[in-house]
Amino acid sequence: MDTNKINQLYRASKDKSLTREERRQASYDYAWEKYRLDNRPPMTFRKSSFYNAILSLTIALMFGYMGLAEQFDFKSSSLNLMIFPFFLVAEIAALVFSLRQQSKYKTEPADDLATSNMNRAGVLSYAAIISVMAVTLLVVSILNDGDRFSVSYSAMMFLFCGFVILQSCIQKFIFLFIERGDTVEAEEDE
Repeated sequence: MDTNKINQLYRASKDKSLTREERRQASYDYAWEKYRLDNRPPMTFRKSSFYNAILSLTIALMFGYMGLAEQFDFKSSSLNLMIFPFFLVAEIAALVFSLRQQSKYKTEPADDLATSNMNRAGVLSYAAIISVMAVTLLVVSILNDGDRFSVSYSAMMFLFCGFVILQSCIQKFIFLFIERGDTVEAEEDE
């Protein structure tokens, strides 16, 4: 009975003959119907975003560290043997905790306000990451006194992946900050 409705909503969300707004509404209804049928205890979208932000942060730090280790060639040093396991354990712990929470609780779908706030946080996070990259390039140029500075391809890939994942992390933290303001205003209205 309910699975028929869920299947119809899923097909409607993928149907290209419908308008974009109709597909978006069908996708929204589909997510809420799946949420209602799930028997696990609920977890708010904000809490899920927080857990994902922590996981993204640990992954971004790991990629950043690997890129710096590749660039400055301290992969085989004793310092690396002390620091790398710390990053690895932190990343694995964050991954296990995040997977445990996602399997134990059902996450409520994002409503229109949360989607709008996440989009706004995305724009702000892109501006922040571009600013960080520009300042980093400026600092590297100043430290090298105009000498030529080269980056190996593998270090560039690690650092690029780190920056992309860091953008996702920053987006989620900005979203949490925006949502915190909205909940304070909502509590004051009541």
